[in-house]
Amino acid sequence: MFNSLRERGVDFQKMEVTMVLADGSQTNMEAYTAPVSIDIEGRTVPIEMSALPKTKGNRTLLGTDFLEKSGIVLDLKNKSWHFSDKPHHKICFKEDIDVNSLQAAGSFIANSCHLREDEDTTLTPEQRVKISYLLEKFDSIFKPGGDPTPYAEHHINTGNSPPVAGPPYRMNPAKIELLKKELDSLLADGIIEECESPYASPVVLVPKPNGSMRLRVDFRKRNATTIADTYPLPRMDDLLTEAKSTAYMSTLDLKSGYHQIKVHEADQDKTAFICPFGTYKYLRMPFGLRNAPATFQRLIDKFRAGLKNVFALSYLDDIIILLETFDQHINDLQIVFERLSLFKLHANREKCHFACDRVKYLGHWITANGIEVDQEKVSAIQKIPVPTNVKEAQSFLQTCSWFRRYVPYFANIARHLSNLTNKNVQWFWGPEQQEAFETLRKSLITPPVLKQPDGSKPFRIRTDASSYALGDVLTQGEGPEEHVIEYASRLLIPAERNYSTTEREALAVVLALEKFRGYVESQEIIIASDHQPLKWLMSIKSPSGRLARWALQIQ
Repeated sequence: MFNSLRERGVDFQKMEVTMVLADGSQTNMEAYTAPVSIDIEGRTVPIEMSALPKTKGNRTLLGTDFLEKSGIVLDLKNKSWHFSDKPHHKICFKEDIDVNSLQAAGSFIANSCHLREDEDTTLTPEQRVKISYLLEKFDSIFKPGGDPTPYAEHHINTGNSPPVAGPPYRMNPAKIELLKKELDSLLADGIIEECESPYASPVVLVPKPNGSMRLRVDFRKRNATTIADTYPLPRMDDLLTEAKSTAYMSTLDLKSGYHQIKVHEADQDKTAFICPFGTYKYLRMPFGLRNAPATFQRLIDKFRAGLKNVFALSYLDDIIILLETFDQHINDLQIVFERLSLFKLHANREKCHFACDRVKYLGHWITANGIEVDQEKVSAIQKIPVPTNVKEAQSFLQTCSWFRRYVPYFANIARHLSNLTNKNVQWFWGPEQQEAFETLRKSLITPPVLKQPDGSKPFRIRTDASSYALGDVLTQGEGPEEHVIEYASRLLIPAERNYSTTEREALAVVLALEKFRGYVESQEIIIASDHQPLKWLMSIKSPSGRLARWALQIQ
């Protein structure tokens, strides 16, 4: 240990120390001491280390003084430990410590790649050991830094457009100080470098959920001259439909995923940004560029293409792996980890969850019972104040629309708020608007759990149409076992409000078939309606116009 540390640059000072042996006797020995720091679970603890050059082995003994100083509490019964201020974040003991993880500055990185106690899992002790062993085996993919992936480069195609540049935004002294820290961090990580460039976009600091600030570049002018990359992103609702609950579910979150992709060298100057400290350019792909999501999704799709027989879904840097049996899930995780290692992609351990029986994915909870609303998002909606202008009303409706699949007749409930956002409508807030606002918020307090579809069973579509809106429900099951798969609704445009009742009911069926096509195509469907729109529509002789179009859509 002593020689290994000296080779890594630790500056030891020679001194005489008195050692108390196991039998209680004392002896004087020659030792060497040095101030080092131990980084453990994101915390740095400075200590004075004593090394005995004549002892064998590479083990380090940490005494009660270290435990007290670091706030570590040992749980010998369960073979784990935790910080005193985080009793639910427990970490299993590791039998062996690798001296190669000691850094030149005398800093030891404690391995945190274990299954955490706060993860939603009901694994047996033996299963937990297997997961922890797998995480230990692939701990390198959870370490930050490293070279960018060799499997993607971001290009910025601006055609013949001239360079765009603008002045920096003004900042107060406090933000300038925070900006300097962000720049230093990005420079140290090799994400940016100073440059001279005809391009220059201003920077802003945006708050993170934890209250700290994040540097973002306002690329709007740059994006306006960038030719679009039309590579498709997956539909979130399709992914949620595919993400059927299984006994074992794991989610992976790539750490600063965009920064793991290199910007093509010839295009790096186009990412230049200007601030009070000068001009810098990105060497790795930044957030905010027009085609960055397409580049990242193309990489992830290439990554997934090699996962043979592994049921994994991905939306940008959110990956989910699902399987019914534990042993197969372990095998699939190993394949995914090997693929991550091959692609030189790194995951954020704090945001990854393994072998859980419920996971959060794309803002929803996937559980054994079905898909549930994320109550954190619902709580945020409950705190939104009553809108006082059109912009606030639009913002409220956009936030609620994320959950419209959970709310029956959403469009009809929100009608009086939606009307306020139309052009040439004077702002007015009365009892009808207040009722719509409160009803929407209440409907999300206890939203229904949406069951995942079963392709072996027929689907039932229930439709309804009022004078102002259409509403549809997709269900499966019979009698008391009937359960909701999804809701759909929309407002009628003025011309559609003049349709007859039967026509509106037929239009509701057409809407349902459009919205639920991904579920019901090539499947047996039962349509339950207050009227007989299909029978009427299909019996019309020589239908024309919209009636002919509807008949073709329904066929």
